[in-house]
Amino acid sequence: MFPILFAVDIGMPELIHAELGFFPTDALSVEARYGNVILNHEVGISATNWVAAGPHHFIVSGEAMFNPSLSPLRLAGGGDTLASYLGVYAGWGYRGDAGFLARAQVGGIFYADNGFAIGPNGTLGVGWVF
Repeated sequence: MFPILFAVDIGMPELIHAELGFFPTDALSVEARYGNVILNHEVGISATNWVAAGPHHFIVSGEAMFNPSLSPLRLAGGGDTLASYLGVYAGWGYRGDAGFLARAQVGGIFYADNGFAIGPNGTLGVGWVF
């Protein structure tokens, strides 16, 4: 059976998100996500590549998120409403033998809001691998 992961991250502008996922391989995790990006609820999927052996890893991840209160997969937001977005990140991750998980990532989110836009995002998180 695949190892299961649960994690909670905080950041800016992504204030908080929770993930539930699994590791199909030792180097790849796939997660379902729920998050709050400055008063906008978002749901989506993400994948993370855990590079290196041992407990410390260089991680690269990507996510596709959408706002379920808007028309599904609507690309353009408006004003304070963020619609769908893509995120790309890199950073440090730790996976301990007992299951503890920690990570720090920085990257960008790409979205449409009165035209194409890019914004920064940074997150810190902890979790557990079962």
